[in-house]
Amino acid sequence: MIWTRGGMRFEQREIVQIPFPYSDLSGSKKRPAIIISNEKVNGSSNVICCVVTTNPHKIDIPISNRDLEKIPLPFDSYIKHQMLFTVNKTLIIKKMSKLKQKPFNKLKERIYENIN
Repeated sequence: MIWTRGGMRFEQREIVQIPFPYSDLSGSKKRPAIIISNEKVNGSSNVICCVVTTNPHKIDIPISNRDLEKIPLPFDSYIKHQMLFTVNKTLIIKKMSKLKQKPFNKLKERIYENIN
């Protein structure tokens, strides 16, 4: 398991809260994201994530509290598998939940389809 210098470790499938900048870069808003990178990548200073939203498009993957191992999210949500990004772990505000393995496998399949 990988630990940050602050003592917090991050694992694949965890849903975390991070600051997303406004498009004009005037500020940011706290939003959830799911960590998709593996332990090897998570051992670096960054993690790879997908956006999690409550505003779906038809290609997004729906998730509900049934799909989570830990603390429920306040709303049914959707994973934007086409929106990948890298974030420095120091920007992660908190852990929110963790996606179960079966829906995560579906997410990995969709990401693979996006690049295949």
